[in-house]
Amino acid sequence: MRIAMDKQPLDDAASVTRFINEVKQSKPDGLLLIPFKKSHWEHVTRIVKEAGIPTVVLATLGILLVGHINQLHEKSGVYLINSLDNLDAVEEGMKMVQTAHWMKESRIVNIRGSETKETTVPHLGTQVRTVPHTKFYEEFKRTKITDAVKSLAKAYLKNAEKVVQPTKADILEAARTYFVLKRIIETEQADAMMMDCLPGLSRPHKHPPPCMGFMSLRDEGIAAGCQADLNATLTLMLVQQLFDKPGFQQNASMETEKNHYFGAHCTCASKLSG
Repeated sequence: MRIAMDKQPLDDAASVTRFINEVKQSKPDGLLLIPFKKSHWEHVTRIVKEAGIPTVVLATLGILLVGHINQLHEKSGVYLINSLDNLDAVEEGMKMVQTAHWMKESRIVNIRGSETKETTVPHLGTQVRTVPHTKFYEEFKRTKITDAVKSLAKAYLKNAEKVVQPTKADILEAARTYFVLKRIIETEQADAMMMDCLPGLSRPHKHPPPCMGFMSLRDEGIAAGCQADLNATLTLMLVQQLFDKPGFQQNASMETEKNHYFGAHCTCASKLSG
């Protein structure tokens, strides 16, 4: 992240006008405004209104009154910090700005259907490149059981607390899916992926469930969404960028007689807490 600080203080209407015009020309991803006295507050609110871009405002305790805080603390696009020299909060706010930029520049490869097409997510600007299932099927056929595949399968077995059902052959096949997914991500120059795996799992199976591959991708900080669920994949991307931890995905389910709510066929990283 690059932060360019204006050398001139914004202490009067003329300097604020100059600054707003410069912002409109240079179009930065966001602003960091630091008022040092109450009389600066009208400059802050004017910049927020006229610049119209994501803004982090840092006011140390004693600068603002409750009325000032109420003006911006719930305003969309503004992260207002009224605290005692809390630079951690500033970092969080700037990370939000950085994440918004990253989402706009990012691409999701969507393995689904039979067509190749591209769309853009409204508001976030993330590109979604859809590639047909056949791309995964063909790549899976080409992917042999190499030493790297064997090593990953061995790690799956070693790190598992218990192996309940799959055979060693099943685990080798699961490891192959990671390398297939990683190669598709690289060839499509994507930052995240999602897949509708169900067609390939109908009989006769064209490939094994790719869940373990999803797990390994998330271990690397790559968002991997199940069932080509765009909202879930975008959320995984946001969580990864904002908190530096992988998220998880599940279907909500209920056991009515025991009054239990639980997650069914979950996917997550190898460590749920990151």
